[in-house]
Amino acid sequence: MSVHVIDHSSDLKRLQEEGYSISVQNGMLVIDDVPYVNAKKEIRRGSLICALNLAGNRAHYDGVHTVFFTGEAPCDSEGRELSSLINNKNPQHHPNGIITQSMFSLKPLDSAGNIANYTDYHHKMSTYATIIVAPAQKLNNKVTAKLHKPMVSTEKSVHQYQDTYTARAGTSKASEKFHGLKIGIVGIGGTGSYMLDLVTKTSVSEIHIFDGDNFYTHNAFRAPGAATIEELSSCPNKADYFAKVYSYMHKSVTSHPLYLTVDNLALLDKLDFVFVAIDCGDSKRIIYDYLDSKKKPYIDVGIGVQHVDDSTVRGTVRTTIVVPEDDGDFKHFCEMHDVPNEDYNTNIQVADLNMLNACIAVIKWKLYVSFYAPVIGIGNTSLCTDSLQLTRVKRDAS
Repeated sequence: MSVHVIDHSSDLKRLQEEGYSISVQNGMLVIDDVPYVNAKKEIRRGSLICALNLAGNRAHYDGVHTVFFTGEAPCDSEGRELSSLINNKNPQHHPNGIITQSMFSLKPLDSAGNIANYTDYHHKMSTYATIIVAPAQKLNNKVTAKLHKPMVSTEKSVHQYQDTYTARAGTSKASEKFHGLKIGIVGIGGTGSYMLDLVTKTSVSEIHIFDGDNFYTHNAFRAPGAATIEELSSCPNKADYFAKVYSYMHKSVTSHPLYLTVDNLALLDKLDFVFVAIDCGDSKRIIYDYLDSKKKPYIDVGIGVQHVDDSTVRGTVRTTIVVPEDDGDFKHFCEMHDVPNEDYNTNIQVADLNMLNACIAVIKWKLYVSFYAPVIGIGNTSLCTDSLQLTRVKRDAS
Protein backbone atom coordinates (compact mmCIF):
# COMPACT_ATOMS: atom_id res chain seq x y z
CA MET A 1 0.00 0.00 0.00
CA SER A 2 1.36 3.40 -0.95
CA VAL A 3 0.45 5.89 1.75
CA HIS A 4 2.65 8.40 -0.10
CA VAL A 5 0.30 8.43 -3.12
CA ILE A 6 -2.79 8.84 -0.93
CA ASP A 7 -1.24 11.72 1.00
CA HIS A 8 -0.46 13.57 -2.24
CA SER A 9 -3.79 12.95 -4.01
CA SER A 10 -6.70 15.09 -2.87
CA ASP A 11 -9.37 12.73 -4.26
CA LEU A 12 -7.85 9.65 -2.60
CA LYS A 13 -7.27 11.58 0.61
CA ARG A 14 -10.92 12.60 0.61
CA LEU A 15 -12.01 8.96 0.33
CA GLN A 16 -9.78 8.12 3.28
CA GLU A 17 -11.00 11.02 5.41
CA GLU A 18 -14.62 10.08 4.76
CA GLY A 19 -13.87 6.70 6.34
CA TYR A 20 -13.54 4.34 3.38
CA SER A 21 -11.04 1.47 3.81
CA ILE A 22 -8.80 2.66 0.99
CA SER A 23 -5.42 1.34 -0.12
CA VAL A 24 -3.16 1.38 -3.18
CA GLN A 25 -1.76 -2.02 -4.09
CA ASN A 26 0.56 -2.55 -7.06
CA GLY A 27 -1.08 0.17 -9.12
CA MET A 28 -4.63 -0.73 -8.10
CA LEU A 29 -6.97 1.46 -6.05
CA VAL A 30 -8.83 -0.74 -3.55
CA ILE A 31 -11.76 0.03 -1.27
CA ASP A 32 -12.44 -2.83 1.13
CA ASP A 33 -15.38 -3.47 3.46
CA VAL A 34 -18.10 -2.36 1.03
CA PRO A 35 -21.43 -3.88 2.21
CA TYR A 36 -23.84 -5.31 -0.37
CA VAL A 37 -26.86 -7.61 -0.57
CA ASN A 38 -26.55 -11.03 -2.24
CA ALA A 39 -29.24 -13.12 -3.93
CA LYS A 40 -30.23 -14.64 -0.56
CA LYS A 41 -30.87 -11.14 0.80
CA GLU A 42 -27.85 -11.51 3.09
CA ILE A 43 -25.58 -8.56 3.82
CA ARG A 44 -21.99 -9.30 2.83
CA ARG A 45 -18.88 -7.19 2.24
CA GLY A 46 -16.66 -6.97 -0.81
CA SER A 47 -13.99 -4.77 -2.38
CA LEU A 48 -14.20 -2.24 -5.19
CA ILE A 49 -11.09 -2.15 -7.38
CA CYS A 50 -9.86 -0.14 -10.34
CA ALA A 51 -6.55 0.58 -12.03
CA LEU A 52 -4.95 3.75 -10.68
CA ASN A 53 -3.40 6.23 -13.09
CA LEU A 54 -0.54 8.29 -11.66
CA ALA A 55 1.16 11.56 -12.57
CA GLY A 56 4.34 11.42 -10.52
CA ASN A 57 3.28 10.68 -6.95
CA ARG A 58 -0.31 11.87 -7.45
CA ALA A 59 -3.42 10.11 -8.69
CA HIS A 60 -4.57 11.49 -12.04
CA TYR A 61 -8.00 10.25 -13.13
CA ASP A 62 -7.81 8.77 -16.62
CA GLY A 63 -11.52 8.78 -17.49
CA VAL A 64 -12.00 5.01 -17.28
CA HIS A 65 -15.43 4.59 -15.69
CA THR A 66 -15.47 0.83 -14.99
CA VAL A 67 -14.59 -0.90 -11.71
CA PHE A 68 -14.21 -4.49 -10.50
CA PHE A 69 -15.83 -6.17 -7.47
CA THR A 70 -14.64 -9.12 -5.38
CA GLY A 71 -17.97 -10.15 -3.88
CA GLU A 72 -20.98 -11.92 -5.28
CA ALA A 73 -23.24 -10.13 -7.75
CA PRO A 74 -24.78 -7.24 -5.75
CA CYS A 75 -28.56 -7.20 -5.50
CA ASP A 76 -31.35 -4.93 -4.39
CA SER A 77 -33.05 -5.45 -1.02
CA GLU A 78 -35.29 -8.12 -2.59
CA GLY A 79 -32.36 -10.18 -3.84
CA ARG A 80 -32.61 -9.09 -7.49
CA GLU A 81 -29.29 -8.43 -9.25
CA LEU A 82 -28.43 -4.83 -10.02
CA SER A 83 -28.38 -5.57 -13.75
CA SER A 84 -27.96 -1.93 -14.75
CA LEU A 85 -24.68 -1.90 -12.82
CA ILE A 86 -23.14 -5.27 -13.75
CA ASN A 87 -21.33 -5.38 -17.10
CA ASN A 88 -20.08 -8.97 -16.79
CA LYS A 89 -19.50 -11.67 -14.19
CA ASN A 90 -16.16 -13.03 -15.40
CA PRO A 91 -13.58 -13.70 -12.65
CA GLN A 92 -10.36 -11.78 -13.15
CA HIS A 93 -6.98 -12.00 -11.46
CA HIS A 94 -5.26 -8.79 -10.33
CA PRO A 95 -1.91 -7.96 -8.64
CA ASN A 96 -1.46 -8.97 -4.98
CA GLY A 97 -3.52 -12.10 -5.57
CA ILE A 98 -6.83 -10.22 -5.76
CA ILE A 99 -9.56 -12.03 -7.68
CA THR A 100 -12.67 -10.13 -8.72
CA GLN A 101 -15.95 -11.79 -9.65
CA SER A 102 -17.58 -9.09 -11.77
CA MET A 103 -17.05 -5.80 -13.54
CA PHE A 104 -19.36 -2.79 -13.18
CA SER A 105 -19.99 -0.18 -15.82
CA LEU A 106 -22.07 2.86 -14.99
CA LYS A 107 -21.64 6.51 -15.82
CA PRO A 108 -23.01 9.27 -13.58
CA LEU A 109 -25.78 11.68 -14.48
CA ASP A 110 -25.38 15.44 -14.39
CA SER A 111 -27.83 17.82 -12.73
CA ALA A 112 -30.04 17.78 -15.83
CA GLY A 113 -30.20 14.00 -15.86
CA ASN A 114 -27.84 13.56 -18.80
CA ILE A 115 -25.04 10.99 -18.92
CA ALA A 116 -21.79 12.59 -17.79
CA ASN A 117 -18.26 11.60 -16.78
CA TYR A 118 -16.66 11.10 -13.40
CA THR A 119 -14.49 14.03 -12.35
CA ASP A 120 -11.94 12.10 -10.25
CA TYR A 121 -11.40 8.88 -8.29
CA HIS A 122 -13.42 10.13 -5.34
CA HIS A 123 -16.43 10.85 -7.55
CA LYS A 124 -16.10 7.48 -9.28
CA MET A 125 -15.50 5.17 -6.31
CA SER A 126 -17.92 6.87 -3.92
CA THR A 127 -20.67 6.73 -6.55
CA TYR A 128 -20.28 2.98 -7.04
CA ALA A 129 -20.04 2.44 -3.28
CA THR A 130 -23.22 4.42 -2.64
CA ILE A 131 -25.18 2.39 -5.22
CA ILE A 132 -24.00 -0.95 -3.84
CA VAL A 133 -24.47 -0.02 -0.18
CA ALA A 134 -27.98 1.46 -0.53
CA PRO A 135 -29.86 -1.91 -0.60
CA ALA A 136 -27.88 -3.13 2.42
CA GLN A 137 -28.79 0.02 4.32
CA LYS A 138 -32.44 -0.56 3.44
CA LEU A 139 -32.20 -3.88 5.28
CA ASN A 140 -30.06 -2.47 8.10
CA ASN A 141 -29.68 1.31 8.39
CA LYS A 142 -26.56 0.95 10.54
CA VAL A 143 -24.54 -0.69 7.76
CA THR A 144 -21.85 1.52 6.21
CA ALA A 145 -18.71 1.34 4.10
CA LYS A 146 -17.24 4.23 6.11
CA LEU A 147 -15.68 2.31 8.99
CA HIS A 148 -12.77 4.73 9.63
CA LYS A 149 -10.40 1.81 10.14
CA PRO A 150 -6.75 2.57 10.97
CA MET A 151 -4.50 2.19 7.93
CA VAL A 152 -1.65 -0.28 8.28
CA SER A 153 1.57 1.61 7.65
CA THR A 154 4.21 0.96 5.00
CA GLU A 155 7.49 -0.81 5.80
CA LYS A 156 9.36 2.50 5.52
CA SER A 157 7.27 4.08 8.25
CA VAL A 158 8.34 3.96 11.89
CA HIS A 159 4.72 3.54 12.94
CA GLN A 160 2.63 0.39 12.91
CA TYR A 161 -0.28 2.23 11.34
CA GLN A 162 -0.51 5.37 9.29
CA ASP A 163 -0.30 8.79 10.88
CA THR A 164 -3.34 10.21 9.08
CA TYR A 165 -3.42 13.42 11.11
CA THR A 166 -0.03 14.84 10.09
CA ALA A 167 -0.93 15.06 6.41
CA ARG A 168 -4.44 16.30 7.21
CA ALA A 169 -3.06 19.04 9.47
CA GLY A 170 -0.48 20.09 6.90
CA THR A 171 2.51 19.53 9.22
CA SER A 172 4.29 16.89 7.11
CA LYS A 173 7.23 19.16 6.28
CA ALA A 174 7.69 20.17 9.91
CA SER A 175 7.48 16.55 11.01
CA GLU A 176 10.39 15.67 8.73
CA LYS A 177 12.62 17.29 11.38
CA PHE A 178 12.19 14.08 13.42
CA HIS A 179 13.21 11.69 10.65
CA GLY A 180 16.35 9.72 11.43
CA LEU A 181 16.67 10.96 15.02
CA LYS A 182 17.60 8.47 17.75
CA ILE A 183 16.16 9.44 21.12
CA GLY A 184 16.97 8.17 24.61
CA ILE A 185 14.80 8.36 27.71
CA VAL A 186 16.56 7.56 30.97
CA GLY A 187 14.06 6.69 33.69
CA ILE A 188 10.60 5.46 32.67
CA GLY A 189 8.77 6.40 35.83
CA GLY A 190 6.03 9.00 36.08
CA THR A 191 7.54 11.73 33.91
CA GLY A 192 9.64 9.48 31.68
CA SER A 193 6.68 7.32 30.70
CA TYR A 194 4.73 10.40 29.58
CA MET A 195 7.77 11.53 27.58
CA LEU A 196 7.75 8.14 25.87
CA ASP A 197 4.03 8.48 25.16
CA LEU A 198 4.63 11.77 23.34
CA VAL A 199 7.84 10.84 21.52
CA THR A 200 6.35 7.63 20.08
CA LYS A 201 3.80 9.79 18.29
CA THR A 202 6.60 11.43 16.27
CA SER A 203 8.54 9.91 13.38
CA VAL A 204 11.90 9.55 15.14
CA SER A 205 13.72 6.47 13.86
CA GLU A 206 14.65 4.93 17.22
CA ILE A 207 13.61 5.32 20.87
CA HIS A 208 15.80 3.77 23.56
CA ILE A 209 14.44 3.59 27.11
CA PHE A 210 16.55 2.85 30.18
CA ASP A 211 15.34 1.74 33.61
CA GLY A 212 16.48 -1.01 35.99
CA ASP A 213 13.45 -0.78 38.27
CA ASN A 214 10.26 -2.84 38.24
CA PHE A 215 6.76 -1.59 37.45
CA TYR A 216 4.63 -1.70 40.62
CA THR A 217 1.10 -0.68 41.50
CA HIS A 218 2.06 2.79 42.71
CA ASN A 219 3.87 3.40 39.39
CA ALA A 220 0.61 2.74 37.51
CA PHE A 221 -0.97 5.78 39.17
CA ARG A 222 1.75 8.03 37.72
CA ALA A 223 1.89 6.56 34.24
CA PRO A 224 -0.17 7.01 31.07
CA GLY A 225 -2.69 4.33 30.15
CA ALA A 226 -3.95 1.60 32.42
CA ALA A 227 -2.05 -1.56 33.32
CA THR A 228 -4.05 -4.71 33.98
CA ILE A 229 -3.92 -6.30 37.42
CA GLU A 230 -2.28 -9.33 35.80
CA GLU A 231 0.51 -7.14 34.43
CA LEU A 232 1.06 -5.50 37.80
CA SER A 233 1.09 -8.87 39.53
CA SER A 234 3.96 -10.03 37.32
CA CYS A 235 6.13 -7.04 38.41
CA PRO A 236 7.72 -6.49 34.99
CA ASN A 237 10.75 -4.31 34.47
CA LYS A 238 9.63 -0.75 33.66
CA ALA A 239 11.59 -0.49 30.42
CA ASP A 240 10.39 -3.87 29.21
CA TYR A 241 6.77 -3.11 30.12
CA PHE A 242 6.61 0.27 28.37
CA ALA A 243 8.59 -0.94 25.35
CA LYS A 244 5.96 -3.64 24.85
CA VAL A 245 3.05 -1.19 25.26
CA TYR A 246 4.40 1.45 22.89
CA SER A 247 5.66 -1.02 20.30
CA TYR A 248 1.98 -1.30 19.36
CA MET A 249 2.40 2.18 17.85
CA HIS A 250 6.11 2.66 17.11
CA LYS A 251 8.20 -0.04 15.45
CA SER A 252 11.51 0.84 17.09
CA VAL A 253 11.16 1.18 20.86
CA THR A 254 14.15 -0.60 22.41
CA SER A 255 14.19 -1.60 26.08
CA HIS A 256 17.34 -1.41 28.19
CA PRO A 257 16.29 -2.95 31.55
CA LEU A 258 19.21 -1.56 33.52
CA TYR A 259 20.55 1.44 35.41
CA LEU A 260 23.14 3.58 33.66
CA THR A 261 26.56 3.45 35.31
CA VAL A 262 30.12 4.31 34.30
CA ASP A 263 30.36 0.80 32.87
CA ASN A 264 27.57 1.12 30.31
CA LEU A 265 27.34 4.83 29.42
CA ALA A 266 28.53 3.97 25.92
CA LEU A 267 24.93 2.92 25.25
CA LEU A 268 24.25 6.66 24.87
CA ASP A 269 26.81 7.14 22.09
CA LYS A 270 24.45 6.46 19.19
CA LEU A 271 21.72 8.80 20.46
CA ASP A 272 21.03 12.27 19.09
CA PHE A 273 19.09 13.56 22.11
CA VAL A 274 18.53 12.29 25.65
CA PHE A 275 15.73 12.94 28.13
CA VAL A 276 16.66 12.21 31.75
CA ALA A 277 13.89 11.68 34.28
CA ILE A 278 15.52 10.12 37.34
CA ASP A 279 15.69 11.20 40.98
CA CYS A 280 19.25 10.21 41.93
CA GLY A 281 21.52 13.24 41.74
CA ASP A 282 24.78 11.28 41.75
CA SER A 283 23.66 9.22 38.76
CA LYS A 284 22.65 12.39 36.92
CA ARG A 285 26.09 13.91 37.38
CA ILE A 286 27.77 10.86 35.84
CA ILE A 287 25.33 10.82 32.91
CA TYR A 288 25.54 14.56 32.23
CA ASP A 289 29.31 14.70 32.42
CA TYR A 290 29.43 11.91 29.86
CA LEU A 291 26.88 13.59 27.56
CA ASP A 292 28.80 16.86 27.83
CA SER A 293 32.00 15.10 26.83
CA LYS A 294 30.23 13.71 23.77
CA LYS A 295 28.61 17.10 23.00
CA LYS A 296 25.13 15.62 23.07
CA PRO A 297 22.05 17.71 23.96
CA TYR A 298 19.83 16.59 26.82
CA ILE A 299 16.91 17.61 29.01
CA ASP A 300 16.76 17.29 32.79
CA VAL A 301 13.43 17.41 34.60
CA GLY A 302 12.46 17.75 38.24
CA ILE A 303 9.30 17.79 40.33
CA GLY A 304 8.96 19.25 43.82
CA VAL A 305 5.93 18.48 45.98
CA GLN A 306 5.41 19.66 49.56
CA HIS A 307 2.51 19.29 51.95
CA VAL A 308 1.16 22.75 52.82
CA ASP A 309 -1.12 21.34 55.48
CA ASP A 310 -3.12 18.17 56.10
CA SER A 311 -5.37 18.75 53.11
CA THR A 312 -3.36 20.58 50.44
CA VAL A 313 -0.04 20.28 48.63
CA ARG A 314 2.11 22.59 46.54
CA GLY A 315 3.85 21.41 43.39
CA THR A 316 6.63 22.70 41.17
CA VAL A 317 7.93 21.39 37.86
CA ARG A 318 11.31 22.34 36.38
CA THR A 319 12.58 21.58 32.90
CA THR A 320 16.15 22.33 31.81
CA ILE A 321 17.65 21.83 28.37
CA VAL A 322 21.43 21.70 28.03
CA VAL A 323 22.83 21.88 24.49
CA PRO A 324 26.42 22.11 23.24
CA GLU A 325 25.91 25.53 21.64
CA ASP A 326 25.06 27.00 25.06
CA ASP A 327 28.40 25.85 26.53
CA GLY A 328 26.63 24.38 29.55
CA ASP A 329 25.10 27.72 30.61
CA PHE A 330 22.07 26.03 32.12
CA LYS A 331 23.63 22.92 33.62
CA HIS A 332 23.65 24.46 37.09
CA PHE A 333 19.84 24.28 37.11
CA CYS A 334 19.99 20.49 36.92
CA GLU A 335 19.59 18.76 40.27
CA MET A 336 22.89 16.97 40.87
CA HIS A 337 22.13 15.88 44.43
CA ASP A 338 19.30 14.07 46.16
CA VAL A 339 16.68 16.37 47.67
CA PRO A 340 16.06 15.58 51.38
CA ASN A 341 12.56 15.61 52.91
CA GLU A 342 10.91 15.70 49.49
CA ASP A 343 7.30 14.61 49.68
CA TYR A 344 7.38 13.53 46.02
CA ASN A 345 9.71 10.69 46.97
CA THR A 346 6.99 9.18 49.16
CA ASN A 347 5.13 8.29 45.95
CA ILE A 348 2.51 10.99 46.39
CA GLN A 349 0.21 10.69 43.36
CA VAL A 350 0.71 13.70 41.04
CA ALA A 351 0.28 12.28 37.55
CA ASP A 352 -0.80 15.72 36.32
CA LEU A 353 2.57 17.19 37.29
CA ASN A 354 4.38 14.27 35.68
CA MET A 355 2.41 14.80 32.51
CA LEU A 356 3.00 18.56 32.55
CA ASN A 357 6.70 18.12 33.13
CA ALA A 358 6.92 15.68 30.23
CA CYS A 359 4.91 17.99 27.95
CA ILE A 360 7.18 20.96 28.62
CA ALA A 361 10.25 18.77 28.08
CA VAL A 362 9.01 17.46 24.74
CA ILE A 363 8.00 20.96 23.63
CA LYS A 364 11.54 22.16 24.44
CA TRP A 365 12.97 19.29 22.40
CA LYS A 366 10.65 20.14 19.48
CA LEU A 367 11.79 23.76 19.73
CA TYR A 368 15.40 22.59 19.64
CA VAL A 369 14.91 20.57 16.44
CA SER A 370 12.89 23.48 14.94
CA PHE A 371 9.57 21.65 14.68
CA TYR A 372 8.16 24.64 16.52
CA ALA A 373 9.37 28.08 15.53
CA PRO A 374 12.38 28.28 17.86
CA VAL A 375 12.74 30.62 20.81
CA ILE A 376 16.49 30.97 21.20
CA GLY A 377 18.16 30.61 24.55
CA ILE A 378 15.32 29.63 26.90
CA GLY A 379 17.17 26.90 28.72
CA ASN A 380 15.29 26.63 32.00
CA THR A 381 11.60 26.88 32.85
CA SER A 382 9.69 26.27 36.05
CA LEU A 383 6.05 26.37 37.03
CA CYS A 384 4.47 26.36 40.48
CA THR A 385 0.89 25.33 41.21
CA ASP A 386 0.55 28.40 43.46
CA SER A 387 0.38 30.76 40.49
CA LEU A 388 0.45 28.57 37.34
CA GLN A 389 2.97 31.09 36.03
CA LEU A 390 5.76 29.76 33.84
CA THR A 391 9.12 31.26 34.82
CA ARG A 392 11.74 31.31 32.07
CA VAL A 393 15.49 31.81 32.23
CA LYS A 394 17.26 32.77 29.01
CA ARG A 395 20.82 32.32 27.89
CA ASP A 396 22.04 35.68 29.19
CA ALA A 397 20.95 34.86 32.79
CA SER A 398 23.63 34.36 35.39
